[in-house]
Amino acid sequence: MKLLALAIALFLVPQDEKITLKFNPKKGDKLIGTQKMELQLKIKTEIGDKIQEIEFEQRGSTKVVREFAEVADGQVTKMVFDCTESYEEKRQPPAMLEWTRTDDPLHGRKVTISIKDGQVVREGADGLAEKDLRKLDLKSPSSFIFPKQPVAVGDSWEVKGDAIRELLAAGEEIKEGKIKLKLTAVKEIDKRRCAVLSAALEATGKAEGEVEFTVKADLEVVIWIERGYMLSAKGRGKVNLKGENEQMSMTGEGPITIETTNKVE
Repeated sequence: MKLLALAIALFLVPQDEKITLKFNPKKGDKLIGTQKMELQLKIKTEIGDKIQEIEFEQRGSTKVVREFAEVADGQVTKMVFDCTESYEEKRQPPAMLEWTRTDDPLHGRKVTISIKDGQVVREGADGLAEKDLRKLDLKSPSSFIFPKQPVAVGDSWEVKGDAIRELLAAGEEIKEGKIKLKLTAVKEIDKRRCAVLSAALEATGKAEGEVEFTVKADLEVVIWIERGYMLSAKGRGKVNLKGENEQMSMTGEGPITIETTNKVE
C-alpha cells in the first residue's frame, strides 16, 4: 500500500511545474567551496621548416570559504572571503618532469568585502591587481546563468556577453562567450530541493602572447532552489589554441575537466 500511495503522490505532482532560480542568501550562511581544473594539451610549433610537437599539462586547485556576514533586501552587503588555497601547477615533459607550482595572488588571503556609502570596500586586499579584485565582490557568479523567467523541466535558455565574463571571473581575455542551459530535473539532494541543469559553454579570447583560444565544455550544474546557491558544477570539454608571429606559428588542442563543489554550513 505504501508503494501505491507513493505512486499516486508522484502522479499528482504537476509535470510542468515552474520554478524560479534566484540568489536568495541568508545571513550567517557559509559556502565552503572547492574548485579543481585539469588541462592537457598537445602543441605543435613551426619555425621555418622545423616542426616540433610537445605535450603540456596544467592543473589547479582553489579552496575558498565565503561567509555571508550581512544580508539586506536579498543581497549580500558584507562577506568574509577566506581563500585557504589557490594555485596552479604546470608540467611539460620531457623537459619538465616535475610539476612547477605557482600560487595565485589570492592564496592565503582573508578579505572582508562590504558596501559603504554605495561603494565596495575590501579590507585585506592591499597590493592586489585589478584582475584579482574583480574576484572579490558581493555578487553570486551562479546568478548570472539564471533565467529571467520561471522555468519548467525541459525549458532552455541562453546567456552570453558580459554575463559570461562575470561567471568566469574573467576580464578582457574573454572576447566572446555563450552558454546554453536546460533544466533537466528537479530533485531532492541531501535533503535540499535542487534544480539540475545541463550547460553547454563556448568561449573565445586571447591569452598571454596574443595566443587565441577556444573553449567548449558540457557541464552538469546543481542549484539549491531555496537559496540559489550553486552546489556543484562538473564537466569536461576541449581547448584549442592558435598563435602566430613573424618567427613562428603554433597550434594546440586537448581536453579540460572542471569540478566545483560548495558545501553549505
